[in-house]
Amino acid sequence: MRKGVLYFVIVAACYISCGGPDGSIGPDGLNSLIRTSNEPAGTNCQFGGLRIDSGLDSNADGILVDNEVSSTEYVCNTQGSTGLNSLIRTSNESAGINCQYGGLRVESGLDSNANGVLNDNEVSNTEYVCSTPGPSGTPGSSGKNSLLNVVNVPSGADCANGGLRIDSGVDDNENDVLDEEEIQVVRFLCNTAGGGFQEEIRLRFGENYTVTTGTNWFMRSDQTEHLINFNKANYPGADSVVVGMSLATGSFSSRCFGELYNVTDFTSIANSQLESNLSGEASRQYVYSGNIINDLPDHQISLALRIRSEVAGTVASGGFPTYIFIYRNSTP
Repeated sequence: MRKGVLYFVIVAACYISCGGPDGSIGPDGLNSLIRTSNEPAGTNCQFGGLRIDSGLDSNADGILVDNEVSSTEYVCNTQGSTGLNSLIRTSNESAGINCQYGGLRVESGLDSNANGVLNDNEVSNTEYVCSTPGPSGTPGSSGKNSLLNVVNVPSGADCANGGLRIDSGVDDNENDVLDEEEIQVVRFLCNTAGGGFQEEIRLRFGENYTVTTGTNWFMRSDQTEHLINFNKANYPGADSVVVGMSLATGSFSSRCFGELYNVTDFTSIANSQLESNLSGEASRQYVYSGNIINDLPDHQISLALRIRSEVAGTVASGGFPTYIFIYRNSTP
């Protein structure tokens, strides 16, 4: 059992089999989505910050578009002083005045006593990200819920000054817990010196190995192994995008090559080709590209991992899973 984890459950469908005989199977309910973007200094945030939009995915494309946004909140930077970090903390918000259906309370402020903890007297801004109820459906099966896990991140490799990790995904096994294999998006909101935030978004796809012994590029054709409907325009303010893939070869004398492939336009993503000559499952390693944000097209696409072997007949494998890392900063 995980300890110290705040589970924020966004109910994405009403319970629609509450008595009487079951009807015919109805359409799935709608999932609730969240997106974050940098908020420039201005009316909403004097020193800039983060904008958090949430709402129901009414067109079921997995992306929260503008006309689906039902709630917008802001986590604002505070004016920093030399040596002071900006901190964030979250807690569950019960159903009530602030959130009719419950939600998440997000507090931020400067760590004035430099103890790495946001104390009550350091809170300078409080916002709420509220759950949204799904619409009623016809008798039949309800849709699956979207879940969020929010975890405090200590100072370390993921966040130098600590911060928050926000995992999101769909509760496929309907146990009301976001299991590791259900996580689709990981966000890190990292504290920075001087009152800003740094955000890292991790999109994962391809939960099974892609394996070939050929020297021609090979890609799994099933869409469940692809990143569907990716659009870099959905991440305003992003300054870099990096692909990370796990690669291994069957022999030290042969390299395994991997690349990001644009399935929609039938073309490779420039500067995404990576390689490894480590052999065997125990030697499998993640390798990472440089910044490919300018190599990605300015429209919606689906992405997949392609691999090939340097030497015919030698096994090359990759994936399990592949990650897209998106980075952006919010500074006062």
